Amino acid sequence: AIEAIMKFQEISGGVVLWIATTNEICEQAAATYKAVYQSKKPDFEGKIHRFWGSYKLQRDFDHGFMVAGIQKLARLNTKTTAVQELFESVSAVVFDEAHHAVAPTYKKVVKALVGPLKDPTRPLVGLSATPGRGVTKIGASTKELAKAFGGNLLIPERFEGKNPVKVLQ
Repeated sequence: AIEAIMKFQEISGGVVLWIATTNEICEQAAATYKAVYQSKKPDFEGKIHRFWGSYKLQRDFDHGFMVAGIQKLARLNTKTTAVQELFESVSAVVFDEAHHAVAPTYKKVVKALVGPLKDPTRPLVGLSATPGRGVTKIGASTKELAKAFGGNLLIPERFEGKNPVKVLQ
């Protein structure tokens, strides 16, 4: 996912916002981005913005990779200049542990960042190893989650025997 983000950044710039549900996952995302950036050495500055736990919202939003805790994003006042600047600079949103995104508070954050899911203002990607549990392979909770991400759902069965990693890359 981080390599795909970097390819996206080479093309479109801006800030890619990675949303996570825990401080540990936020730290993992930031560390992974740093490691991949250092190994790939792309032609752009890989500034990492941190906004979780005790980190404060900084105002240098012209480019980079921002990792934010969903709880901190949910508490932001979207009418402040700093938050409006952040939202305007975001070129794509990645929601890690996306199965949490169907919670009402989190849905509100996602909508504030990308607009209506039928016609989003920027790309939204949800990542989850546990998208839902149901009697069928694609149960009601998984369908609800897919709907929260514009109705797009990639599952291994849809890769037609191809290597999922290669297909996703």
